Amino acid sequence: MPGCSTQWSRFRGRRAAAVVAPIVVLLALTAAARVALAAAPAARSASSDLLARSDAKSAGPLATSRAPAGGSAPEAVRRSLWKRFKSSAKKTGVVVTAGIDLGLPLGAGGAVCQGLKFSPRDGETKAKLRTFTQVQASLGLIAHKRVFSPSKSLRGFENQIVGVGRSSPVYGDRVLVPIIPGVIMVGASRLGGLGLSVSGLPFPFFYPVLRTTASFYVSHPGLARVSNPLLDRVDRVVAGARKLGRASRARMQR
Repeated sequence: MPGCSTQWSRFRGRRAAAVVAPIVVLLALTAAARVALAAAPAARSASSDLLARSDAKSAGPLATSRAPAGGSAPEAVRRSLWKRFKSSAKKTGVVVTAGIDLGLPLGAGGAVCQGLKFSPRDGETKAKLRTFTQVQASLGLIAHKRVFSPSKSLRGFENQIVGVGRSSPVYGDRVLVPIIPGVIMVGASRLGGLGLSVSGLPFPFFYPVLRTTASFYVSHPGLARVSNPLLDRVDRVVAGARKLGRASRARMQR
Protein backbone atom coordinates (compact mmCIF):
# COMPACT_ATOMS: atom_id res chain seq x y z
CA MET A 1 0.00 0.00 0.00
CA PRO A 2 2.21 2.88 -1.22
CA GLY A 3 -0.19 5.62 -0.02
CA CYS A 4 -0.34 4.31 3.54
CA SER A 5 3.39 3.76 3.70
CA THR A 6 4.08 7.31 2.50
CA GLN A 7 1.71 8.80 5.07
CA TRP A 8 3.30 6.66 7.79
CA SER A 9 6.82 7.75 6.88
CA ARG A 10 5.72 11.42 6.86
CA PHE A 11 4.11 10.98 10.28
CA ARG A 12 7.28 9.42 11.68
CA GLY A 13 9.41 12.20 10.18
CA ARG A 14 7.19 14.93 11.67
CA ARG A 15 7.12 13.20 15.02
CA ALA A 16 10.91 12.99 15.09
CA ALA A 17 11.22 16.63 14.04
CA ALA A 18 8.83 17.67 16.83
CA VAL A 19 11.15 15.98 19.33
CA VAL A 20 14.03 18.06 17.97
CA ALA A 21 12.60 21.43 19.12
CA PRO A 22 13.19 21.14 22.89
CA ILE A 23 16.61 19.58 22.22
CA VAL A 24 17.52 22.56 20.04
CA VAL A 25 16.49 25.03 22.77
CA LEU A 26 18.64 23.27 25.38
CA LEU A 27 21.62 23.10 23.04
CA ALA A 28 21.28 26.78 22.14
CA LEU A 29 21.17 27.80 25.81
CA THR A 30 24.21 25.64 26.56
CA ALA A 31 26.16 27.13 23.66
CA ALA A 32 25.26 30.68 24.71
CA ALA A 33 26.45 29.95 28.24
CA ARG A 34 29.76 28.65 26.89
CA VAL A 35 30.26 31.79 24.82
CA ALA A 36 29.51 33.98 27.85
CA LEU A 37 31.96 32.04 30.01
CA ALA A 38 34.63 32.29 27.34
CA ALA A 39 34.20 36.07 27.12
CA ALA A 40 34.14 36.60 30.89
CA PRO A 41 37.95 36.43 31.50
CA ALA A 42 38.65 39.16 28.92
CA ALA A 43 35.99 41.40 30.45
CA ARG A 44 37.34 40.83 33.94
CA SER A 45 40.88 41.59 32.75
CA ALA A 46 39.83 44.88 31.14
CA SER A 47 37.87 45.86 34.25
CA SER A 48 40.83 45.04 36.50
CA ASP A 49 43.16 47.17 34.35
CA LEU A 50 40.79 50.12 34.53
CA LEU A 51 40.50 49.84 38.32
CA ALA A 52 44.25 49.52 38.74
CA ARG A 53 44.94 52.60 36.62
CA SER A 54 42.27 54.56 38.49
CA ASP A 55 43.86 53.66 41.84
CA ALA A 56 47.30 54.59 40.51
CA LYS A 57 46.01 57.95 39.30
CA SER A 58 44.46 58.75 42.67
CA ALA A 59 47.70 57.78 44.45
CA GLY A 60 49.45 61.00 43.40
CA PRO A 61 52.51 62.15 41.43
CA LEU A 62 54.38 58.90 42.04
CA ALA A 63 51.70 56.90 40.27
CA THR A 64 51.48 59.51 37.50
CA SER A 65 55.17 59.12 36.78
CA ARG A 66 54.60 55.43 36.14
CA ALA A 67 51.89 55.98 33.51
CA PRO A 68 52.81 54.91 29.96
CA ALA A 69 54.18 57.60 27.65
CA GLY A 70 51.61 56.90 24.93
CA GLY A 71 48.70 58.33 26.97
CA SER A 72 46.36 57.41 29.82
CA ALA A 73 45.49 53.78 30.49
CA PRO A 74 41.69 54.22 30.03
CA GLU A 75 42.33 55.76 26.63
CA ALA A 76 44.60 52.87 25.66
CA VAL A 77 41.91 50.41 26.72
CA ARG A 78 39.30 52.26 24.67
CA ARG A 79 41.56 52.23 21.62
CA SER A 80 42.15 48.49 22.04
CA LEU A 81 38.42 47.76 22.38
CA TRP A 82 37.61 49.94 19.38
CA LYS A 83 40.25 48.15 17.30
CA ARG A 84 38.76 44.77 18.24
CA PHE A 85 35.26 46.01 17.44
CA LYS A 86 36.29 47.21 13.94
CA SER A 87 38.07 43.93 13.25
CA SER A 88 35.00 41.96 14.32
CA ALA A 89 32.61 44.21 12.36
CA LYS A 90 34.51 43.48 9.13
CA LYS A 91 33.60 39.78 9.55
CA THR A 92 29.92 40.38 10.32
CA GLY A 93 27.06 39.74 7.90
CA VAL A 94 23.42 40.78 8.26
CA VAL A 95 20.11 39.59 6.78
CA VAL A 96 17.01 41.77 7.29
CA THR A 97 13.52 41.03 5.96
CA ALA A 98 10.08 42.65 6.23
CA GLY A 99 6.82 41.58 4.67
CA ILE A 100 3.18 40.51 5.01
CA ASP A 101 1.61 37.20 6.10
CA LEU A 102 -1.82 36.18 4.82
CA GLY A 103 -3.87 33.52 6.63
CA LEU A 104 -4.33 32.38 10.22
CA PRO A 105 -1.23 31.44 12.26
CA LEU A 106 -0.45 27.70 11.98
CA GLY A 107 -3.12 27.37 9.29
CA ALA A 108 -3.18 27.56 5.50
CA GLY A 109 -1.72 30.78 4.21
CA GLY A 110 0.96 32.60 2.30
CA ALA A 111 3.54 35.31 2.77
CA VAL A 112 5.70 37.68 0.78
CA CYS A 113 8.67 39.63 2.09
CA GLN A 114 11.48 41.83 0.82
CA GLY A 115 14.98 41.36 2.19
CA LEU A 116 18.52 42.70 2.24
CA LYS A 117 21.60 40.56 2.73
CA PHE A 118 25.01 42.03 3.51
CA SER A 119 27.88 39.58 3.11
CA PRO A 120 31.30 40.60 4.52
CA ARG A 121 34.53 40.36 2.56
CA ASP A 122 35.78 36.80 2.32
CA GLY A 123 39.34 36.48 1.04
CA GLU A 124 39.42 38.01 -2.44
CA THR A 125 35.62 38.31 -2.57
CA LYS A 126 34.41 41.85 -1.95
CA ALA A 127 31.67 42.71 0.52
CA LYS A 128 28.23 42.54 -1.09
CA LEU A 129 24.84 44.10 -0.41
CA ARG A 130 22.09 42.21 -2.27
CA THR A 131 18.29 42.31 -2.34
CA PHE A 132 15.84 39.44 -2.62
CA THR A 133 12.10 38.72 -2.56
CA GLN A 134 10.71 35.65 -0.81
CA VAL A 135 7.27 34.14 -1.48
CA GLN A 136 5.88 31.46 0.83
CA ALA A 137 2.99 29.01 0.87
CA SER A 138 2.30 27.14 4.11
CA LEU A 139 -0.04 24.61 5.63
CA GLY A 140 0.28 24.13 9.37
CA LEU A 141 3.91 23.31 10.15
CA ILE A 142 4.88 22.71 6.49
CA ALA A 143 6.07 25.55 4.27
CA HIS A 144 7.59 26.03 0.83
CA LYS A 145 9.49 29.24 0.07
CA ARG A 146 10.67 30.53 -3.29
CA VAL A 147 13.40 33.20 -3.43
CA PHE A 148 13.84 35.66 -6.33
CA SER A 149 16.80 38.02 -6.60
CA PRO A 150 18.87 40.01 -9.16
CA SER A 151 21.83 38.01 -7.78
CA LYS A 152 21.93 34.46 -9.17
CA SER A 153 23.44 33.10 -5.95
CA LEU A 154 20.30 34.11 -4.01
CA ARG A 155 17.79 32.41 -6.31
CA GLY A 156 16.25 29.13 -5.23
CA PHE A 157 13.81 27.62 -2.76
CA GLU A 158 13.54 26.37 0.82
CA ASN A 159 11.35 23.61 2.27
CA GLN A 160 10.45 23.66 5.98
CA ILE A 161 8.90 20.96 8.12
CA VAL A 162 8.33 21.63 11.83
CA GLY A 163 10.88 24.46 11.83
CA VAL A 164 13.65 22.55 10.04
CA GLY A 165 14.50 24.29 6.76
CA ARG A 166 16.70 22.99 3.96
CA SER A 167 18.64 24.49 1.02
CA SER A 168 17.71 28.15 1.39
CA PRO A 169 19.91 30.31 -0.89
CA VAL A 170 19.79 33.07 1.75
CA TYR A 171 20.16 31.14 5.01
CA GLY A 172 21.32 27.67 3.97
CA ASP A 173 20.12 24.88 6.23
CA ARG A 174 18.49 26.29 9.35
CA VAL A 175 16.40 25.52 12.42
CA LEU A 176 13.58 27.71 13.76
CA VAL A 177 12.57 27.29 17.40
CA PRO A 178 9.24 28.88 18.39
CA ILE A 179 9.18 31.04 21.50
CA ILE A 180 5.50 31.88 20.86
CA PRO A 181 4.28 29.46 18.15
CA GLY A 182 3.34 31.28 14.97
CA VAL A 183 4.52 34.64 16.36
CA ILE A 184 8.14 34.74 17.65
CA MET A 185 10.91 32.34 16.66
CA VAL A 186 14.68 32.21 17.10
CA GLY A 187 16.73 30.69 14.32
CA ALA A 188 20.16 29.21 13.66
CA SER A 189 21.42 28.92 10.08
CA ARG A 190 24.62 28.03 8.27
CA LEU A 191 24.73 31.09 5.98
CA GLY A 192 22.60 33.63 7.85
CA GLY A 193 23.94 33.05 11.37
CA LEU A 194 21.68 33.50 14.39
CA GLY A 195 18.52 35.57 14.34
CA LEU A 196 15.02 36.41 15.45
CA SER A 197 11.81 36.22 13.39
CA VAL A 198 8.57 37.96 14.36
CA SER A 199 5.42 37.00 12.47
CA GLY A 200 2.00 38.20 13.51
CA LEU A 201 2.53 41.89 14.18
CA PRO A 202 -0.83 43.71 13.87
CA PHE A 203 -1.63 45.06 10.43
CA PRO A 204 -3.82 48.19 10.30
CA PHE A 205 -6.70 46.23 8.75
CA PHE A 206 -8.00 42.65 8.70
CA TYR A 207 -5.93 41.42 11.66
CA PRO A 208 -5.23 38.51 12.36
CA VAL A 209 -5.82 37.31 8.78
CA LEU A 210 -3.37 39.93 7.47
CA ARG A 211 -0.22 40.47 9.52
CA THR A 212 3.21 42.04 9.13
CA THR A 213 6.40 40.04 9.61
CA ALA A 214 10.07 40.87 10.13
CA SER A 215 13.34 39.08 10.81
CA PHE A 216 16.93 40.00 11.68
CA TYR A 217 19.90 37.62 11.40
CA VAL A 218 23.58 38.21 12.19
CA SER A 219 26.41 36.01 10.92
CA HIS A 220 29.96 35.95 12.31
CA PRO A 221 32.71 33.31 12.66
CA GLY A 222 32.23 33.46 16.42
CA LEU A 223 28.50 32.77 16.09
CA ALA A 224 29.22 29.94 13.63
CA ARG A 225 30.96 28.09 16.46
CA VAL A 226 27.59 28.07 18.20
CA SER A 227 25.18 27.52 15.29
CA ASN A 228 27.09 24.93 13.24
CA PRO A 229 27.47 22.26 15.98
CA LEU A 230 23.79 22.76 16.78
CA LEU A 231 22.82 22.27 13.14
CA ASP A 232 25.10 19.23 12.88
CA ARG A 233 23.23 17.56 15.73
CA VAL A 234 19.87 18.40 14.18
CA ASP A 235 21.08 16.93 10.87
CA ARG A 236 21.98 13.69 12.63
CA VAL A 237 18.54 13.51 14.24
CA VAL A 238 16.78 14.20 10.93
CA ALA A 239 18.95 11.61 9.15
CA GLY A 240 18.06 9.07 11.81
CA ALA A 241 14.36 9.84 11.43
CA ARG A 242 14.57 9.39 7.65
CA LYS A 243 16.39 6.10 8.05
CA LEU A 244 13.73 4.92 10.49
CA GLY A 245 10.99 6.00 8.06
CA ARG A 246 12.59 4.10 5.17
CA ALA A 247 12.94 0.97 7.31
CA SER A 248 9.30 1.23 8.43
CA ARG A 249 8.13 1.69 4.84
CA ALA A 250 10.15 -1.32 3.71
CA ARG A 251 8.59 -3.50 6.44
CA MET A 252 5.08 -2.37 5.50
CA GLN A 253 5.64 -3.15 1.82
CA ARG A 254 6.67 -6.74 2.54
